[in-house]
Amino acid sequence: MNATKTHSLWLIASQTFFQKLKLALAPQKKPGKIMLAPTRLRAAFGTLAAALCLVTCTAAQEAAPAAASEADTTGPSPQEVVILTPNMIMGFEYLGTWSVSTNTMVPGFGVQPTTIRTQGYEAYQVNGAPPLFKLVSRPVASTATALAGIGKSGALLQLDVLAPSKPEVSTKENSGSCEAGNTGWIEGFVSSKSLGFEGVSLGKISLSKYRACIYNTIGFTVPESVSSAIGTKEFNDLVFEFDVSSPSGIEGAYLFDNLRVHSVELVQTPKGIAPPAGYGGSVDLTVSGNKPVKQTFTLDPIQIPAGLHLKKGVAGTTTLQLEGGVDSNTAFTCTYVPDTSDKSGQSYELSSCTGAYVAGDLVNSNWVSLLIQGGLASQQVYAQLVLSPLGDLTGSGLLPAMPTFWGNADTCSPSPVAGKVVTSSTSCASQTKQANQIVTDYFNQVNGTHPSPNWIVAPVPDSAIRHADGTPTSQSAQKPESDEKPAIVPDDTESDLIFDTGGDLNPGGSFDAYWKLSGDLDPSVVSGTDENLTHFDAAFTAHGVLFGDDIDLVDAKLTADTNSGETTPTSQQASSSGTLGFYVLGEEIPSGGLTFKPSKGFSIDPSWSQEYDLPPIQIWIFDITLGALVDADLKASGSAALSGADLSVVPSASLGAHISGGINIGIAEGNVDAKVNLITLSTPVTAQAKWVLNDDPAICAATLNGSLNGDLEVSSGGGQVDLDATFGYCPFCYTDSWTLFKWGALASKSWNLFSDTLNTQLFGLPGSMCKYSIQASIVSPTAGSSLSSGLPITLTGSATPSETSLPLTTTYNWTFTKGANASTVTVNPAGANSANPTVTFGQPTSGNSSTWTINMTATSTVRSAGGAAITETASAAPVTITVKALAPGDYISVSSQYNGPAQVSNGVWNVGNAPGAITFSGIVDGDTSTPTTTFTIQPCTYINFHGIGACLVNEFGQPTILTPVGANTATPSATWTGFEGGYYLVIMTTMNGSSTYAITSAIIYGTEIL
Repeated sequence: MNATKTHSLWLIASQTFFQKLKLALAPQKKPGKIMLAPTRLRAAFGTLAAALCLVTCTAAQEAAPAAASEADTTGPSPQEVVILTPNMIMGFEYLGTWSVSTNTMVPGFGVQPTTIRTQGYEAYQVNGAPPLFKLVSRPVASTATALAGIGKSGALLQLDVLAPSKPEVSTKENSGSCEAGNTGWIEGFVSSKSLGFEGVSLGKISLSKYRACIYNTIGFTVPESVSSAIGTKEFNDLVFEFDVSSPSGIEGAYLFDNLRVHSVELVQTPKGIAPPAGYGGSVDLTVSGNKPVKQTFTLDPIQIPAGLHLKKGVAGTTTLQLEGGVDSNTAFTCTYVPDTSDKSGQSYELSSCTGAYVAGDLVNSNWVSLLIQGGLASQQVYAQLVLSPLGDLTGSGLLPAMPTFWGNADTCSPSPVAGKVVTSSTSCASQTKQANQIVTDYFNQVNGTHPSPNWIVAPVPDSAIRHADGTPTSQSAQKPESDEKPAIVPDDTESDLIFDTGGDLNPGGSFDAYWKLSGDLDPSVVSGTDENLTHFDAAFTAHGVLFGDDIDLVDAKLTADTNSGETTPTSQQASSSGTLGFYVLGEEIPSGGLTFKPSKGFSIDPSWSQEYDLPPIQIWIFDITLGALVDADLKASGSAALSGADLSVVPSASLGAHISGGINIGIAEGNVDAKVNLITLSTPVTAQAKWVLNDDPAICAATLNGSLNGDLEVSSGGGQVDLDATFGYCPFCYTDSWTLFKWGALASKSWNLFSDTLNTQLFGLPGSMCKYSIQASIVSPTAGSSLSSGLPITLTGSATPSETSLPLTTTYNWTFTKGANASTVTVNPAGANSANPTVTFGQPTSGNSSTWTINMTATSTVRSAGGAAITETASAAPVTITVKALAPGDYISVSSQYNGPAQVSNGVWNVGNAPGAITFSGIVDGDTSTPTTTFTIQPCTYINFHGIGACLVNEFGQPTILTPVGANTATPSATWTGFEGGYYLVIMTTMNGSSTYAITSAIIYGTEIL
């Protein structure tokens, strides 16, 4: 005991001592002498000794208080100055708030605070109780909240009392010493001098009807004379006294706590009235495997259940252990074993509890712990342990044990059927039936026990609570997957923007609201034409689930199509069309639907409000009608043109339920009438698709830009529907309450469902729509040129498109027209269709010359960004040349391994870069004997003198003599592999015997940049 509390107890005892001491020292009425009164003096000192003993014994017996579980239940520290309040007196929160007295001195008699309590942070503990003792309160003021309602007629004064029992031999049947009851009694009195009454009896109550060793709430009827005298008056001198008779042989302590007035009004014809404050609640435990779960809560009566239920798995050989208590003290430990009568194997039944607790006991606790002993990972218990079913009443035998499992809450899977407003799936029907059976069986059991007048409130079942917020399951538009995504899209596969999303407020629940939004934006082209199509559709649906029945509340669908028309290869006019379907509870609004032409622009806004009643259903003893309420609106607008479409659709809906009904039996009264809002939602969707035709050969495509956006706004009004039934005639009645529906309000919440774009996608147009021009010309030889017959001549052609940025592929077609004395022309197959074919003209048929006309046609093909191959053909101006007979002598031509025939400019044969092996081909003309030809090559320095090229042999360079092929023929040749870049002089020499027949040379140039 702390110092402050000990001091307060000492003050109470010392006051009595000094009063008796004053009487003892008073002078006797005998003249001339003051005499003490020995008897009074002994009594005074005896009182002081008893007080000192009481203080000493109490301190010796007092246990150290346990740490409180709540921040506001911490007792005062020894250093604190205690200011007593009316509520502290009513709550026995301090030793100085009540005095305890007796006329019989009993060893061990004493008082101490205890944390084994039913409220606050302390209770009163009386140890070593004598046959009769009294508890007297300090004066209580009318400001005490625990006195609220004491002036009302029929008010009850309630006190929580834990009485000890006689010691008994513990047996298997009685489970301990607390089975034996207490045959004592308790009588209450109330006084108030200011209100004019003193020592008014509140009645004597036998303790034998209450089980010992647990707190029981004992009720005293406040007499009408007292309640009427108090009324609404203010006072500060209300004193309570409780006389307690304790039979002989009692061992243990008496505990007292929580004196309060109970004046809750019982209702006769409830209309969905919510239970009073402080009634009903639960501690929800989810336990998996073999790991215990502990939960703390505000100190309240919790009921020991008769059984527990597995949500997953089967019981097998496992057992459950449930513990509970106050602060660090364990009040009860209960063991549950598999219930063999349950064919599902998911139930457990109570086997035993410590402290002689039994199923149904209401035990004040602020923590519980649950464990599956030997539990498997596949096992899961979900238990709703009932709190305060009778308000703050505590004790045994007050109420049958409530279920901890009120039915599944997540097994309802709606199966709506298209075109049908109401459907009921097997899973939802089973879940509803299960919940109905449990609540009906329990309250029938309550009715059979004829409980005392009060409210009886079951916890809110899990199935009545919303577990989600409508969060979308998908928040983006989806593009179809593809292995590769080229920049050029020839069809509409990649351009589709598909959306499919939805949300659910209570998936699997008996009450639910869910929605879905789907559709796509699909631009496409008609291959081989300039025809562009745009398709958009959006479908929205909203459903409600009312106690397992699925209600198709709102369905809306918008489709819109545009066609740009066609000019190539045929002509076709542009067109557009659209439809709008809007259904509320299966009724089309307006009848027959709507059609429209986006090209004319449209704005449509149908709306509808409707209620739909389901067939009556039975829940417990109620006949209930569930009505589906819907306010729906669909705003749609848009326009379309050759360039594409701009569309918007906004489906909105508010879904609710109307729950009404009444009692269907004659022994009770009650009805219910409530409207609840399940969900309010809006899902605006906008779609844009714009086409631009571009016939530039570089593009040659329809350019597509577009966007698709969707948003969602969801809220729920929430609400609560209680099914209340009153049995009996009030005030001798009780009211059963079971919550059918309880959703917390959901504040408006917004999501962006999807936001996607079509960024400059290209759809190729027919190549015939995209024209360009080219310029073709014969660069070499020029008109009037004189060429030698018999020698290979390289021609040069050119084809240039008007759009120079385009990648060009060109083929050339060379033709030759004979003129005077023309004989033959031979075209080297290599490069015959190139810009630089090599040809050899034959000797004139007569005379020294002939004429030829050279013709060239160029066909160019470009590949546009849109993927089309665009081909154009152009002819060059013909070139007429003279071919002269070849004069006697040597002639040389040059070609390379990698670059082909060398190009001649200003007398220099350009062999290009890294030519590889260079071949020199010679012609010996006019020598009728057997010639001998040699080839030599030497580095040189090139000079250009007045347009005439020459090459000065490097004096340090050594000539290389090549090994000829066909040296003794008219067409000798030689190959050289020593090229290192720069200028070289090649000399071809033909000998006729020992005489020189002819000499010729050629200058070659090239590079060797690797």
